[in-house]
Amino acid sequence: MLLVAGCATMADLEPTADLQPAPAANEMARLEEAAVDRVKGVCIIAQAHQWPGPQPIRNEVTPVRVVIDHHSKMPLRLSYNEFALVAADGMRYAALPLYQIEGSVLEFVLVDDYTPIANPDFIYDSFTVAPLYGPIYPTLTTYPSVFAYDPFYYDSYSTYWVAIPLPTAEMFERALPEGVLEAGGHLEGYLYFERVPDEQSRVTFRADLVNAKNNHFFGEVRIPFLVQ
Repeated sequence: MLLVAGCATMADLEPTADLQPAPAANEMARLEEAAVDRVKGVCIIAQAHQWPGPQPIRNEVTPVRVVIDHHSKMPLRLSYNEFALVAADGMRYAALPLYQIEGSVLEFVLVDDYTPIANPDFIYDSFTVAPLYGPIYPTLTTYPSVFAYDPFYYDSYSTYWVAIPLPTAEMFERALPEGVLEAGGHLEGYLYFERVPDEQSRVTFRADLVNAKNNHFFGEVRIPFLVQ
């Protein structure tokens, strides 16, 4: 569902742990278990416990639906290493890449054979995918300039999928790829974080805001959630 309220305005399965907006969070009216933060013209909604797929993926990962409305004047870089769920004890649960990168070449060898996603199941406007993701999304425009990515981050987290039967085709289709959201742009889709265990009491959804032109950090979105 397209969100149409607030800064934009989504089968429940029982997860190992569930996230709900903390009392300090700015909750979104009419959106279950969603909260919002606005920093320097960037509005982000994070919504947990809304994975619509039939597979019990939430036993292995923590999916979070993310909605971004971008009203600053600079292009916003979106990289997985700029998103995390951070616990009160400092433990960081990373946003997981679905593909493996070796050097400067995107390798499609993780779970299934590489299949282009001609009809991605996420919503976008004024969004271009990172050059390395161009072959995966042939119907989307590729960012025309240099896009900085962290190969060490991919090396660290792409192996997360080796021992579990994920990601599924639906996860690939709904995932937000890395890319650039231009001023006035809008984006909705899923990020998949390392599973948050139920022994944690709370986590904060964090998103670093980075100018795609010069890679300069200009703000941080923080949205607190309780783990239940």
